[in-house]
Amino acid sequence: MDTVYDLLDDEGSADIIYLDFQKAFDTVSHIKLLKKLSWYGITGKTLDIVKNFLSDREFRVKVGGHLSSPRQVSSGVPQGSVLGPLLFLIFINDIPFGIEGYISLFADDVKMVCSTLDKVSVQEDLNKLDDWQKRWLLRFNTKDNKCKILHIGKANPGHCYVLGGAELPKTDAEKDLGVLVNETLDWKSQIVKAVKKAKSVIGWTTRNVISREKDVLLNIYKSLVRPHLEYCTQLWNPVAEHGNWKMIMEIEKVQRDFTRLVKDIGLLTYKERLEQLKLTTLLERRMRGDLIETFKILRGLNNYGEDLFKVSRGGTKLLYASSANSEKSGFLSNRVVNYWNKLSPEVRNAQNVLQFKGLLEDFKKKNQNSLPGNYWELSEEIFNRISVSNRDDYVSYLVANPDVMKRRKITVTCSQ
Repeated sequence: MDTVYDLLDDEGSADIIYLDFQKAFDTVSHIKLLKKLSWYGITGKTLDIVKNFLSDREFRVKVGGHLSSPRQVSSGVPQGSVLGPLLFLIFINDIPFGIEGYISLFADDVKMVCSTLDKVSVQEDLNKLDDWQKRWLLRFNTKDNKCKILHIGKANPGHCYVLGGAELPKTDAEKDLGVLVNETLDWKSQIVKAVKKAKSVIGWTTRNVISREKDVLLNIYKSLVRPHLEYCTQLWNPVAEHGNWKMIMEIEKVQRDFTRLVKDIGLLTYKERLEQLKLTTLLERRMRGDLIETFKILRGLNNYGEDLFKVSRGGTKLLYASSANSEKSGFLSNRVVNYWNKLSPEVRNAQNVLQFKGLLEDFKKKNQNSLPGNYWELSEEIFNRISVSNRDDYVSYLVANPDVMKRRKITVTCSQ
């Protein structure tokens, strides 16, 4: 996404081409795989072991109670084995070689981020991929619309591209490793999907779990509900600013609704329920997750992200990355800057992730009531908005029921 944002800054648009292999794990040629292994320096007895692992495998088809005669398996890596996925990754490892655009591989998914200013170069890259699939007999699935193109940016010219003689269809949104990416990069569709999944689990819980004890429901919430709301939030976490609060409160409402199910605390305020359950708001928790991810990247503990942040000269503080597009302002590299810089040097200079988490919690406990502008104040903003919302709901109820106002001698004054 950082590459996409850079293209939006420089050119105002970007294309993401999603490619998917047809029957990927079943069509890897054993002969060609062994050839690639030898190219990578895997020879001798090790190569013989892999060859024996792949050879003399048979399959049979069962229909009803009848079995077909056995047939030799001449292609494919054994699924369900430890070695199978590794062999597949080795087989496709050379796909990016010679490709000019940014290309990313994950299992059997291939993704290419392209500039829209040079359609010819992009098409040449696709032609190289076509040559690759013909040479290695591992086909991209262009027949079932599994290979698509996502045009991003208002100024996107919407170029058409061809792979293997088939024109790639356009899509408005694509599920990318579990995250729904759309052409506007606003993440609203991803948040709606996450909230819907979490609510369905809550519905299942209320129907099937009799107990309302705190420990039981808390374990269900942490293991089955909350993960839907926190998957890959470092990518789509909405910034706490005007225009995003509706989405933020919709996410928070899932936790609010679930905590009401817990025995003896359902009638307490949301803040009191969280204190009883030793939880924080989801908004604060997401920012805490951003800080932890930032620490991992700056310490080199992740194998990505070294170019995401601008660090001040001679220190550990972060600088804002200038950007011409509004989407980049809400990206991890920008939204975490203010909260990271407010941490003490002791916290920022932690030696490992576990120590960082401990120091972060200690920093919060010591300064919760004395240092303004820190990440934990996001929870107070949530509580204040819930309080205002509850008052507004009550006023709306009174306006809709004038007989209640009359009985209670209440006067409601509304501004224009």
